[in-house]
Parts: sequence; structure tokens; C-alpha cells
Amino acid sequence: MLVELQLFLEDMKANGAAEGTLQNYEKWINNFLDRLNIKKSSQLLALKKPDIQKYRLDLEEEGLSDNSINTYTAPILSFFNFLYDEDYITYNPAKGVKLKKIPPKPMVYLSEQEASDLIKNCRTKRQKAMFYLMISTGMRISEVINLTMDDIVGNKVYINDSKRGEARYIPIGAGCRKYIQNYIGTKKVTKLSGETCLDPNGNVVYSNGERVPAVVGRLADKNYLFTSNNGGKCDANNINRELKKICKKAGIEKNVSCHKLRATAATLQSIHGTNMKNIQTMLGHQNSQMTARYVQMVDQNYQKEVIENGLFEEEEGENE
Repeated sequence: MLVELQLFLEDMKANGAAEGTLQNYEKWINNFLDRLNIKKSSQLLALKKPDIQKYRLDLEEEGLSDNSINTYTAPILSFFNFLYDEDYITYNPAKGVKLKKIPPKPMVYLSEQEASDLIKNCRTKRQKAMFYLMISTGMRISEVINLTMDDIVGNKVYINDSKRGEARYIPIGAGCRKYIQNYIGTKKVTKLSGETCLDPNGNVVYSNGERVPAVVGRLADKNYLFTSNNGGKCDANNINRELKKICKKAGIEKNVSCHKLRATAATLQSIHGTNMKNIQTMLGHQNSQMTARYVQMVDQNYQKEVIENGLFEEEEGENE
């Protein structure tokens, strides 16, 4: 790896870039450097704007979409802007290179009724707790599967493994707490002395001073809140597959993913009168422009109806 690229990635990491972002940036920048056969730092000094433009044209000729071309190009522009700003190069080949303008696509989200239907068609208590949590908080799937029992405290869920490494908490309502509590249960464990001990939430127990999982099969070392059927950490791809099966069963024809539930949460919160700043804080966005993409415009009559009805809460008996 070129030392300049290493310095760039270290600067990104220091500024809070996620590990996945760093890996992608390294991959796409190396792809560009390899295509131009750049092996030495001195070769960076000879690069000009037409070199980047030709690279983009080559990608276009290979059949890549405008979105993909932007994905490949953005790290390169950031890289050369960094080198120029830090005086590693005297000419910036990225100057004046603009990403392709792409009209924003309407973000897919579930209506209040569809969200309710989704929860009603969940097969297990874990599915109900997990997907209701996503719908009501807008948490990323990566944040959800990394939650531990200790991260649920009263009416708050604490997020310590966020995309940008910034800790935050999100308030959770009575309905969400109910689903989580039904999933966790209040299984008591008897200590050797015969004493039982519950934490302040009444759902996690201790035995001989050690935390004990409240659900059979839960990982004892990490104590994840949500676990797979074999007791291991949940896999995001498997959770997305579960979600699609539930949506199909519920008759929801939209192409739904866990990320779409994040958009659903933002939209429903907006419908119910939550201001943009609080939605931004809930989602963990750095700026309001990003949040605005998640908040959809809805028909005024529908808006009035859901505000009057309140956020749904499923009344049927819980599935095992």
C-alpha cells in the first residue's frame, strides 16, 4: 500500500469513519491506482484531471450505472483532495471533477397499517421484539444485532456499536418494552445459597455474581439481546431473509429490508409530530439533510388519521 493511501485512511479513521467505509475506500482507490499502474508515490505527482475522467469513462463503457460510477469515484476524489490539502501533491487532479447528478429515488417505507401487519405475522417473540424495535427506533440492523442485555435500561436503549462509533440512546415506548420483555422473559435462577436475584428491569438474573442469560441458548460471554436459533449472534443477512418472508406472509408487496424499517421509523415519527432534530438524533445522522431523505411526505388525511389513532400496538396473544 502506498504510504499516502495509508495516511489518508488513518486520517479518515481518526475522524470517525466506520471500518466498512475504510475497507471500501481502500478497495476503490487501489482499483484506480492499479488500472493506471501506479506503484510508487512519485507517480501520483504526474496524475492529471483527464486521468480521472478517463477512468470514469472506462467504467461507463463497462456498463456500470451512474450510481456505481459515483461509488467508485468518490473515494478517489477524497483521496486527492486530502493529498493536496496536506501538501503531499502540488497539483490536484480531482479539482473540478464532479460526481454524476442522480435524481433521488423515493425511499420505500411501510405505512402504519403495513407495519402493524408485519408485527402480527411474526412467528416468534424474538421477531416481534426485534422488528418492533426497528420500526419504533430506526436502529440500523448492525446496531440491533450488537445489542446486549445491559443496553436496555428502563425506557431507553443504549447504542454503543454505532456506524460512526458514537454512543447514543433512544427512548422506547411501552409497546416496545412489552415485546422485548415478552421475548426475554423473567426466568429466575437460584444461587447456591438459594437466593434469586433480578436486575432493576426484572429480566436479567445473576448466579454467584455472574450474569446469566435469561433465554435458553443465549451466548453467556457476550449476552446478546437477540440471538439466533442456536444461541449465537444474529446474522444480518438471515434477519433480512426472515423479514422478507414475514412481509410476504403479511401480503406486503413492497421490497422491504431492515434498512427500509429505518425509513419507516423516521416517516412514522414525522407523521406523529416528532420534530426533525429529534428524528436526526434518533437515527444518529450527522446532518439534517441526510435525515430529510428518510422522512417521507404523506397525504394530509392519512397524517391526521394516524395521529388520532396513535402508534399501533398489537393486541393479539403472543406467539411462542
